[in-house]
Amino acid sequence: MTNEYRSLKDHVYNHIVDLIDGGTLADDHKISEQQICDALGVSRTPVREALIQLAADGYLENVPRKGFYVKRVTEDSAREIVEIIGPLDGRAALLAVGDMTDDDIAQLQFLHGSMQLAIEKGLYKKYDDLQHDFHDCYVRKCGNTRLIGLIHQMNRYFMKWEYANVGADELDGLLRKANEEHAEIVRLFELRDGEELQRFIRDVHWSIDNAQVPRLVAPNPGAAFHAESARLSRERECGACQHVGVPYAQQLASKDTRVAELFADVADASALRPILGMDEPYCYRNKVVSPYAPGRKLQGSANARAGKGRDARGGRDGKRAQKPRREILCGMYAAGSHRIVPTDGCLIENEEAKRIIRTVRDLMPRFGIEPYREDSGTGFLRHAVVRVGHTSGEILVTLVTNGRAFPHRARFAESWCAAALASRRSCRT
Repeated sequence: MTNEYRSLKDHVYNHIVDLIDGGTLADDHKISEQQICDALGVSRTPVREALIQLAADGYLENVPRKGFYVKRVTEDSAREIVEIIGPLDGRAALLAVGDMTDDDIAQLQFLHGSMQLAIEKGLYKKYDDLQHDFHDCYVRKCGNTRLIGLIHQMNRYFMKWEYANVGADELDGLLRKANEEHAEIVRLFELRDGEELQRFIRDVHWSIDNAQVPRLVAPNPGAAFHAESARLSRERECGACQHVGVPYAQQLASKDTRVAELFADVADASALRPILGMDEPYCYRNKVVSPYAPGRKLQGSANARAGKGRDARGGRDGKRAQKPRREILCGMYAAGSHRIVPTDGCLIENEEAKRIIRTVRDLMPRFGIEPYREDSGTGFLRHAVVRVGHTSGEILVTLVTNGRAFPHRARFAESWCAAALASRRSCRT
């Protein structure tokens, strides 16, 4: 994975998409341009550009003289999407089958097993993320960039189950059936049977009857395919995740072998007990640490508003000079470097902790808080440490700064608490 540098318009675009996906902006909700401007500390121009693009991509509806609204997906439009995406996905599988390596197929097997575990644990959002990774594993190997682009376009409208309206037993059955189909897809890839693979994905996996269109609801932009970023490669990039792409059973076996090697001189391997694995090997890391750093320059420039007459450390330096606005990066250091890798799709970090880290990042421009620059020792916010109690639900947030005077600390804390509370409500409803 590489750092995804974005223009200011793209930054606003993704922020709005996150609000829609998280439920903060529901169907028919009117978008407040001023609220977006205030939240991100940007002018109306990039916000307007992002809204126009979101309308063109199908997220929003531009109502003349009234503004932009979150677009409601009807049963008819949902049916049309399913009818189109099936042939596209099937064609991608046919084109990819000859280039799928044994490692690729092993990854499909791992993701299938992970989806099964997510179903058993009731982690439906995790299941949704994993099944998109599953399809992306072969879509990105099809070799047809135009086809990949079409799939991306269709998945901007991709439907998700409204789990709240489905009984637990019915939902369990629906997801288990879908995952049985994923197992069949893996089997056909193993057989290299491209024609049958295409037919099965098109006519069975993506059939209208299977989709049960009336149950499908608003777009799920956050679960779209990400072929460009290839989240499946993060184990080769992120310094904390070198083994996450290895099937969990294989990880445990490898650790058993390593322990036996370490104790070979003092104990027979048969005397060693196998390592006990976790029932849920995902989202278990309840302490998440993320640095903040400036990315590339965004379009336009603005005053760095770290507080009137204060420098990046909180000290006095008279008038502040105009500084170009930069993207703020957060995540995890890549292996063996200080290059930051985004961890939005990380499988092991606590989901709520990641949301908090992103909330801090999104509030920084609003209050003129600059990320720390390692090369010059300037900038204010170095990193955040978030601890989430799995049992108590309590959260401890520690912000490590490059100075004592926190710009607008009371207003920042108030805004952050409000955003964090809204996020908790949206993710738990």
